[in-house]
Amino acid sequence: MLFIYQDLENESQRCSSLEELKVLMGFIDIQTASILVYDIAPTGVGNKEKFQCSLKLVIVQRVFFFFVEIIGDKKMSDLVTLEWPREGVALITMTNPDIKNHGSWEAIEQVGEYLTQARNEGARVSVLASGIDGHWFEHAWLRDLRNGVIGEPTTSKGKGAGWGTCLQELACEPVITIAAINGDTSGGGCELGWACDLRIADEQARFAQPEVQIALTTGIGGTSRLARIVGRTAAAEIVLDGRYISAQRIYELGGVNRVVPNGTCTQVALEWADRLAERPAHALATLKRILVANDEHLNLPDALTSEQKLFQTTVSTQEAIDTMGEIQDRFDQGVSPAEEYGVQ
Repeated sequence: MLFIYQDLENESQRCSSLEELKVLMGFIDIQTASILVYDIAPTGVGNKEKFQCSLKLVIVQRVFFFFVEIIGDKKMSDLVTLEWPREGVALITMTNPDIKNHGSWEAIEQVGEYLTQARNEGARVSVLASGIDGHWFEHAWLRDLRNGVIGEPTTSKGKGAGWGTCLQELACEPVITIAAINGDTSGGGCELGWACDLRIADEQARFAQPEVQIALTTGIGGTSRLARIVGRTAAAEIVLDGRYISAQRIYELGGVNRVVPNGTCTQVALEWADRLAERPAHALATLKRILVANDEHLNLPDALTSEQKLFQTTVSTQEAIDTMGEIQDRFDQGVSPAEEYGVQ
């Protein structure tokens, strides 16, 4: 038994991820454990003792695996949660106060995973919300973005692929998506909001595409999709100036559906979601398909592809790398995004 425990311990230390650890600890059953014990048991040890050793090994393994699952779930829930306020309505909340809900690769990956899970489990409407007062989804965490460019470690091995997953899920026809924007949102966070079907904003919410101030361009719809929502003239002002603008101004431009009193956007979004979830499913999905088809008729997919290609040409420049590092340093010192980028 000691040899088996030592071997498992050594193997577990060599695991580089939670999934590999699960694979290691999850395959052992009573039959396998018995074979292992019988193979290494010293001569003279009886079958009863061997079986008891096998059973103990499985019990230890199962208890350990149980705690691995708890730890894994806790890690997921630390940043993002999925709740079901009512049947057919999913509430996905990101809470990352340490970096003011900037989009770390890990957190955005979790948002994408939960959007997929919600769809697979029958969500008719998914609401995206924030657990931090004053901040909805802010732009990509610059440390992850910069490190990905220069080959340094990031918070996820996915290299930012979670952003693409989110966009794909937000475009899925069976699920209507609502952004409950309770505070400042910028960059990639804003772009996820623009990709939602509906947007509700607290009065205190402010919107920005500050990429120009980071020596970048927008990358996932902050220009091409936004121009289709608020028009080219307003989109030009937002992306070229790069400062935050108020929820009321965005509402006047047609960028959000409603502006509501502070602290109420999530509740209003859920009430709206309740009503939508009661609509005939086929009609709801077909209407979204028409809306998506209208975007495609306007060549939005081609525009988004072009926008991403152009973003890739800027994010790897030395100016962008240096600027991201300088701004992230100021964020680390407590400067807020609004202080950094300015407010109209």
